[in-house]
Amino acid sequence: MNQQVPKTPRRCGKCSMFGHNRRTCHLTTHYGSDEPKYPHRYAMSHWRHHCVLNERWIAAGGAGHTVPEPKLEDFIKKTPFELACENKCKVIHEDTCCICIEALGEKNIATTPCGHQFHFGCLAQHISRSNNCPTCRGIICPAIVKEKIQIPTTPIITSYITRTMQGCLPEIIDICAYQSLEPGEMILSLDHLMTDTLLHSLRGLAQAIVGYNE
Repeated sequence: MNQQVPKTPRRCGKCSMFGHNRRTCHLTTHYGSDEPKYPHRYAMSHWRHHCVLNERWIAAGGAGHTVPEPKLEDFIKKTPFELACENKCKVIHEDTCCICIEALGEKNIATTPCGHQFHFGCLAQHISRSNNCPTCRGIICPAIVKEKIQIPTTPIITSYITRTMQGCLPEIIDICAYQSLEPGEMILSLDHLMTDTLLHSLRGLAQAIVGYNE
């Protein structure tokens, strides 16, 4: 009588461990943090359960399926550049630099992590604008950090202009006298260039100038 082969335990299609599926796998779970300890802790729980199921399967006559114990460093997130540096790509010897479309010599050649070659100067200029390989668009250097431009709000701009113009009252009055203009007329003629908030402030300043002149 032939011995019946035991049924293979349910296996995850993502990590290949027994006892769970892709939906509940530690490799697809969102943890709300980049700390590697959280996925590692969950992976260890899955791995221990896998070992129990695997031992039972072997005891019943199964072939067994060994999975290495998860390590904490396996869950440390790496940047695309770090992953690119781990690629074991073959160097693609080029005759022409695709950036400047000129022949590559034997000197001053730079090779990217993805194996493509360029003139060193051409590549250095390229990566100042982009971190992608000009040939295959793969990541070849750390991402360029974009600086956030803090644009002053309208109240801050208004306050600054008001303080500046208040310090220039004598000069404004002299200019108005030279051009035969009333101080208020000079400022209010700029209505079409101002926002409502700034215009309101300047109108108040015009009245102050008129009062100062009197």
